[in-house]
Order: sequence, then structure tokens, then C-alpha cells
Amino acid sequence: MGAGPAGLTAAYYLRKQGHAVKVLEVREQPGGMMRYGIPSYRLPEEVLDEEIGQVLGMGVELETGKRLGEDFTIEQLQEGEEFDAVFLAVGAQQSRKVKLEGADHEDVLWGVEFLAEAREKDGVDLKDRVVVVGGGNVAVDVALTALRSGAGEVSMVSLEDREEMPAFAWEIEEALEEGVEILPTWGPSKIIHQDGKVSGVELVHCTSVFDDSGAFCPVFGEEKKVLEADQVILAIGQQTDLSFLSPEGPIETIGGLIEVDLHTQRAAAGGVWAGGDAAAKGPGTPGTVIEAIAAGRRAAEAIDRALGGDGDIEESLSGESLRQGDGLPEYTGEREEGFADWRRIHVPAVPAEERSGSFVEVAQCYAEDQAVVEAGRCLQCDLEIAMIVNGSESV
Repeated sequence: MGAGPAGLTAAYYLRKQGHAVKVLEVREQPGGMMRYGIPSYRLPEEVLDEEIGQVLGMGVELETGKRLGEDFTIEQLQEGEEFDAVFLAVGAQQSRKVKLEGADHEDVLWGVEFLAEAREKDGVDLKDRVVVVGGGNVAVDVALTALRSGAGEVSMVSLEDREEMPAFAWEIEEALEEGVEILPTWGPSKIIHQDGKVSGVELVHCTSVFDDSGAFCPVFGEEKKVLEADQVILAIGQQTDLSFLSPEGPIETIGGLIEVDLHTQRAAAGGVWAGGDAAAKGPGTPGTVIEAIAAGRRAAEAIDRALGGDGDIEESLSGESLRQGDGLPEYTGEREEGFADWRRIHVPAVPAEERSGSFVEVAQCYAEDQAVVEAGRCLQCDLEIAMIVNGSESV
């Protein structure tokens, strides 16, 4: 269940192992948060469609517009002989909600849903002054999408200071480059209305976000201020909808997520596995696309073994296919002095002044010479390629 990165990855490897696979997806198009959460200026739709098309082209069956808990249940899928295993990869495609005075207004939006609507409609009509509440990567994407959707001024309010903000540092820099104002160490106290319209956000100073043990436990001071706004977008986290689970059923939850074996992704006896953002992970582990892909791989291995296979889904590059390329140098074992200390080559990007109002992909490709230099920084990858090309057992 779920055509996001975890579900599609499990489907890919299980189909390679010879299993018949059907993916059931609630939305009208596959991709999960890759399509409905990551803006197209980071992940163009045509690239996503091509990648997903390769999976479906293997014979994986896709059925969209099907909601677990309404159109079918886990028990119904397991009845009869149609499915021998069920993998739950339903994602976390809802915003985490908080009670905030004044938030029940049409001009108060929620981050995850806003990104999904913007992706579906290639932008959302916004008013002039937009305040985004949140300090994570989703909040940054919301802020940059707001700029591309017509907002004149975008401010981003974060409880954390700059060093503690959970968003990647390069994403924060990108937001600043595009003109997003970032106000660290402030949190929303209430949303202010005037004449039936949103007019601002009352902020309160956050003196600390984490307690001595590192747990999230914000402490606020007495200082307050008002930030003018026409619209507010709350982007303070995601949550998954587990209403399809029966309280009497065998599947356990922890912290609002499906509890699984971290090695096999098994959620319950009787042929149920789970992975991706809907499943519990190790403590402190963020939810990323690559992590969801890894969970899908682990699930595919375990499911294949449970269905009588050997669980071996490992893939390796073909030495012969590499030899077919022209101009591959013979590996000599020599490296340029100090290669491990070379600085990363900055990824070419569309200039900041050209990004506003456009969903064109921001990050561009390396030129050939840049790619060669960047590959030369690698501590291991090119050695492994050389090992394959030269047919060596070890390096």
C-alpha cells in the first residue's frame, strides 16, 4: 500500500525476484511525497515520471484512487489467495496540527497540504505578506514555494536558533538567497485577525528548545512582538493517518507510527510489513527519501524470504558493460596528492534572481570536467569501478 519511495522500491525488488506485485495508491498519481511534497524546482515531474515508469514497466501493477480503510482493509487483502504479503508504505502526508489561537481561518494554511496543492496546480495564489512557521526542510520548501506562488514578502519563524534549525544548512542559505526573511528563536503565540482578515502573528521569544537530555522542550520568555501578515502557513511537522488500523488488531503503534522490526520491517505475524515515513525508525532518525528506499529494500528481502526465496536482491555493475565504454583508463593505484582534502565543487544553480515566480529546476548538472574532478575526490567509488573493470578481486 502506497506508491511512494518505500512502496515502489519494495515493488521493484520483489518483481525482480519473480513475484507478482500490485501497488495500491490513494492519490491519482504515484510518487508519494516525491510528487506531492517535494517541489518541482527540486524534483521535476518528468524526471519522477521516467523513474517510476521504469518500475511499472517491469510488470508491477498500479491501482490508484484506493484508500486503505475505506475501499478495502488489510484483512480483506489477506483473505483468499490473492495476496501472500502486505507492505504498508502509506507515508506521512498530513501536517502535524497544533492548537493555536486564531488558526481557524481560511488564510491559515498547513505546510504539507499546501505543498501538495501547489504541486498539483503548479502553484497556489497567495496574498502579499506570508509568514511560514517552522524551521525544518518542509518549512523551507513551503517558504520558497510561497515566493514562487505570488507572495511578495515571505518570513520564516523558527523556535530554534540558526545553528539548531533542523533544515539543511544549504537549504537555509538558498532561502536567504531568494529573499526569505528568517526569524530564529521565535514561536507563534496567536494569529491576529482584523476586520475578519488575518493581519499578523504574535510571536514570543523562545529562550531554549531542548532540555538537558536533548529532548524537545521549548521554554519561552516574556518578550513578544507582532509580525504583520496576510496569510500564515504552519509547517511544524508531519504525521501519518493510521485510522485504518483496528485497535484489536495485531499491528502495534509507537509514537503515532507503525512499530516494526528494524531489520526486516515486519509489523506483525501473518504477512504484514511496513516502511517509510509511516513506520517507526531508530531514535533521532529523520525521514528522508533515501531512508524510505532503504526500508523498501529491507522489506523486499524479508518478504522474498518469507515467500520461499533466498532474499538476495543485491545488484552489481557488470564489468563487461563498463568495458564497453570508450576511454576508460586503466587503474594504476596512483592518486593525486591531497585528493582527500579537496573541497566539494559547488553544484551549478539557476541564479537567485531568476528563480522567483518560476518552478524551473534550481540545481543544474556538473560540466564534464567538473564531474571528473568531483569523482576524483571519492575515497572509494572509483576504486571499486576500477576493480570491476580490471577484474581484480581486491584493491
